[in-house]
Amino acid sequence: MGKVKEMSEDFLHYIWKFQLFDFKNLRSIDGSEIMIKDVGVHNANSGPDFLNAVIRIGNLDWWGSVEIHIFESDWKNHKHHLDPAYNSVVLHVVWKSQCNQPYLRSDKTLIPTLQLESRVSLIEEMKHYQSVKGDGQIACSYALNSISKHTVDKMLVHSLTQRMERRIKEIWRKDSDFKQMVLRRMFVVVGMPCNTQNFEDLFEVYKKAPQCELLGVSEIAELLRYLAGFDSYQSKQRLPKGLYTMPKSQWKSKGVRPASLPYNRMDQLALILFKKDELIELIKSASSANELLTKCNLIFNKQEGIKPFGAQFTTKIIINAIAPLILIAEKKGFRRKTGGLVLELLKTLPAEQNANTRFWEQHGLRACNAAESQSLLELKTNYCDRKCCLFCKIGLESLALQNARVGQLSD
Repeated sequence: MGKVKEMSEDFLHYIWKFQLFDFKNLRSIDGSEIMIKDVGVHNANSGPDFLNAVIRIGNLDWWGSVEIHIFESDWKNHKHHLDPAYNSVVLHVVWKSQCNQPYLRSDKTLIPTLQLESRVSLIEEMKHYQSVKGDGQIACSYALNSISKHTVDKMLVHSLTQRMERRIKEIWRKDSDFKQMVLRRMFVVVGMPCNTQNFEDLFEVYKKAPQCELLGVSEIAELLRYLAGFDSYQSKQRLPKGLYTMPKSQWKSKGVRPASLPYNRMDQLALILFKKDELIELIKSASSANELLTKCNLIFNKQEGIKPFGAQFTTKIIINAIAPLILIAEKKGFRRKTGGLVLELLKTLPAEQNANTRFWEQHGLRACNAAESQSLLELKTNYCDRKCCLFCKIGLESLALQNARVGQLSD
């Protein structure tokens, strides 16, 4: 077992993310049984370390965030006990517990704590962590230029299929009603990347508010800002007594571009809600990528008195919401299978411009469309970052090339 001074939170994030600890008989420091169903999504922005985790504590499943520290006292040292943004934390994971006593959230509720110290083979995992952390390179970077185009293309198709299937499961598992699936997904995508969970929380609050069938876009936006905790409610539309509103402090604005600030996104979300029936019908009936893109442009960018979404944000909604929802509609029998509409759609859209696409450009792979940029994102996060070379067609071919070179040298 290693010393605490060797420990870092980044290393603990790595241990948690890739589940590199003993799962047997997990218990919180106060003795409650724990089962980890989903470690969550690593959060690179402000707020808890992992979002959208699913943790069973006792007999209940908890959906929320996970915060990771070296000592449980860091919860208080970092002032999380005063920050409502951390009230979504359902499990506090620490390397070493000093006092065997859970801390409180800002709402004065106890937060369960899990200690990892006795559950990690520290020396081996630290070695692997250093190799993974590395210098930003991928294991097969030396061979990428030698990999056949056929192998790269085949792996990209496989990665895109995996990504779509995973996204379908994420959407499907939370709602059985297709309309609710569509609305929840729209809320989530509008909040990406910094306020994803907060917008999903807003969706849960919105579901309890009066139906907005007779409200205009500006009135829906006013209602959303009220439910989100930003503004008071001046509309004549009556609200039920005791309707929960979110604390304003829960929203993240640090490092967020002005156009993406949650307050500003409410106008765009209001338009989506105003046009929800039109959107759902489009998802169920569109027969070509051109038809879908034309109608999306009319909905999002051609509404009188509403600031256009812009090409980049419209593309984001289509890739992350509309494309997987089309596949779900086909699976649930709400639309006939059109033989590759989603692939046609993604190949029509431009590649996203982000850190992931820039990473691959540095390694000689340039995405020409959204299908390729989505494939490369999946390849990086689920294969390269995890060093799963033996499960990757590109990795296997690079290893074969390396072995061939070694054989030639030995001859």
